[in-house]
Amino acid sequence: MMSPADREHNAGCSGVDGANASVSCAGSSERPSDEGSVKPCAGCCSCGSSDGGGKDVGAGRSPSRAWWFPIAFMGTYTLILTVCGELRAEHVAVAGLLSGLALVGPRCRQFLVDITPYALIAVGYDSVRYAQALVVRAENVFGCGLRDLELKIFPFPFADNMTFPDWFNVHHHPVLDLYAAVPYFGFVYIAFLYAAFLFVVDRPRMRRYLWSLAIANYIAFAMYVFLPAAPPWYILANGCEIDLATASNSAGLSRVDELLGISYFAAFYSRAASVFGALPSMHCAFPMLGLLTAWRSITWKTRWIHILYAGSMVFAAVYLTHHWILDAVAGWTVAAVSVAIMTGVQHFLKRISDKNARQQERLATQQVNGISLEKGYDTKQ
Repeated sequence: MMSPADREHNAGCSGVDGANASVSCAGSSERPSDEGSVKPCAGCCSCGSSDGGGKDVGAGRSPSRAWWFPIAFMGTYTLILTVCGELRAEHVAVAGLLSGLALVGPRCRQFLVDITPYALIAVGYDSVRYAQALVVRAENVFGCGLRDLELKIFPFPFADNMTFPDWFNVHHHPVLDLYAAVPYFGFVYIAFLYAAFLFVVDRPRMRRYLWSLAIANYIAFAMYVFLPAAPPWYILANGCEIDLATASNSAGLSRVDELLGISYFAAFYSRAASVFGALPSMHCAFPMLGLLTAWRSITWKTRWIHILYAGSMVFAAVYLTHHWILDAVAGWTVAAVSVAIMTGVQHFLKRISDKNARQQERLATQQVNGISLEKGYDTKQ
């Protein structure tokens, strides 16, 4: 029979099962710890970790058995794009990466299951271009109206009729260009590497982070389709007239390409899924999601790093004229809402797990009492 301590520890180890992709230890209590320290629940057997020999020893279900789902999901999407003549190198690269992880070994297959939300995000983001082509019309795009709202709420204080992106568009410096380019260059890679780091030191937080990230992205995708908005660089270059055929632009990052003699940002933004996807800024949401999902688990020894990253991203988004301040605020709001939704899901799963644990305990108690009664009856006989 499970002890109360065991029940408390295992109560949250149930899953959000999109093809068995679990969010384990959902209800486990988090205590403040430095980034990188291993918590008792991280890697514990009840959370479905490996026992060292590559064998899953979770509570009745092996997460590694779902390793096929992200591969099948990405493979199906890649096949559809191939048939439609839309296949690009990045699709093949992602599909190859997922397949490679499955071949390395059991531990990597567990990691593959845990990053299922990342695969869902990649496919969802890429699909926005097709959804917008069906739904978005020029008259539905927020253009100068969004700038006017920005001007009312966040005007540049030292010039008339000017927003911060307007001012930065004509006042910039190579040092600030390079500083702003760092978070903009790395945000996708940082999210993936951060998830890999958490996989080693705190798998429950990794799952919480990635599923919150997936929820936030799909909220953003819906807004890109139904509330399309022009970024500052578009208004600065084209005025208020909306042309859906306009190609994406690296904006202030083109100065970094020129400074370094490269074409990375020009090539990167030429593959962007949407020009009119400024609201909300997911560049700003990504760091905030990391901060919010880590807040209770870390101390100020590393918390300041999350805050610096989030603040630097907002500065970069506005300075490079990729986003209005309103876009950044919307990104932070989407991040907070997504973490709240994920927290609600976790609490719901914990209640179910607690209820199941109590039922199992009652059943076990009844069985033990039944055996005791039978033995007592036999003794009397």
